[in-house]
Amino acid sequence: MKKKSLIMATCVALALVLGLAGAAMAAKGGQTKYATGPFSYDPALAGEAMFLGNVGGPVSANFTIYAPSGGTSFPSGDTAPASIRVFGIEKVADADGNPLLTPEDIPLDSALGILIAGAFALTPNSNTFIPGSFIRVSVSVANPPVSASEYGDYIVTMKAQSPGSGVGVGSGSRFKLSLRAATQTDTTPPTVVINSPADGSSPILGPIAVSITANDPVEGTGVASISAKVSSAGSAVTDQVIPLTIAPAPIVPAGTDALGSGTFNPFGGTGPNGTTLLDAFDATTPSGIGSYTLEASASDAVGNTSAPVTSGFQVKYDIQFTKQDFNTNGQPKNFTAQFKFTVKRSSTTSDGAFMFDKTVTVKLVRTSDNFVVSTHVYGVGDIKDNVQIDSTPVYQTNFVKGIVFGATLPDPTQYKAELWFKDVDGTLVKQAESDPGTF
Repeated sequence: MKKKSLIMATCVALALVLGLAGAAMAAKGGQTKYATGPFSYDPALAGEAMFLGNVGGPVSANFTIYAPSGGTSFPSGDTAPASIRVFGIEKVADADGNPLLTPEDIPLDSALGILIAGAFALTPNSNTFIPGSFIRVSVSVANPPVSASEYGDYIVTMKAQSPGSGVGVGSGSRFKLSLRAATQTDTTPPTVVINSPADGSSPILGPIAVSITANDPVEGTGVASISAKVSSAGSAVTDQVIPLTIAPAPIVPAGTDALGSGTFNPFGGTGPNGTTLLDAFDATTPSGIGSYTLEASASDAVGNTSAPVTSGFQVKYDIQFTKQDFNTNGQPKNFTAQFKFTVKRSSTTSDGAFMFDKTVTVKLVRTSDNFVVSTHVYGVGDIKDNVQIDSTPVYQTNFVKGIVFGATLPDPTQYKAELWFKDVDGTLVKQAESDPGTF
């Protein structure tokens, strides 16, 4: 009986120790939560190109790789160093474009596999990921020098691989490569027209539709590809490739319009950036407003490429004044110009979210000669000296005549408020102005 009591007491003590240990672990946050799963890719089809014979310049595309999220580290550690490369090649159609009944796997170390994989230049070709991170990969596809017996359609799959990290390679992003025999002699490139964004237009911050029409003159070989890229005036954005869907599918017969459609997404046009004060834009991370140039070109089936066509456009905020009051009650030194306004992204192409931007600058301008008499910038101090963003949310600031001009007050004069923000290149640009008023 005593032995049985001793065993029971020992078990109770052991359970107590284990319980305390578990409580201590819980107090320290418990076990580490890992980010698991494979890399993911967008878009699934990065692009397509057709080359006839041994002619044709490189075709550009891009895709984005996303690391798994949901934890603070990967199973193997805090980072996942990965190579980014061609991971597989599959022949899916013959030289005439007829689908194969059974697609043919092309080994990467075969002569054909080496030629096709070598035609793909990926930038960057490696990256060190952390949980939830992502990277955009630019792809340049050249015409591989394959023999005529190897013409056909190939699906080339590109993936990231991080051995030993616990992150799977995922499904990858694919590129359709069509290799055909050369046809007739053609020395005239397609014509190209940019439909949108129109030259000189000012779209509101948000996804911006890109539409391009190309047409290869009759007697030509037809439109094989349309390419588009965007750069900002100050080069913060440089040659950003815009993936295009072409309709009808290439090769588009000579004399028939080929329509390339895609989307340019300036920073902050979607997603959480700039939608809270914590994620506000600032001088280090400005929003995507600003001046851009879209450059487009098209190639025909034998590689004749048009001269670039450009369209300049300016991405802006949607700004609405909710108050613009020139208060002249009381003593002249207390006359006050009061301004409140909202700043939003597009409610048509995006969600119309309020934009928190700490680069805001409000200038009080004399309308007779556009002289700036006072300037307020973002701050949390007195509204008479700063531009505040309150909890409404709304931007607000007041210019008090005695503070602006000191002891020597000018006669009542007409003024206006100009609203300025730093753009994607870090340049201060005017986005709106108030109605004029006198105080």
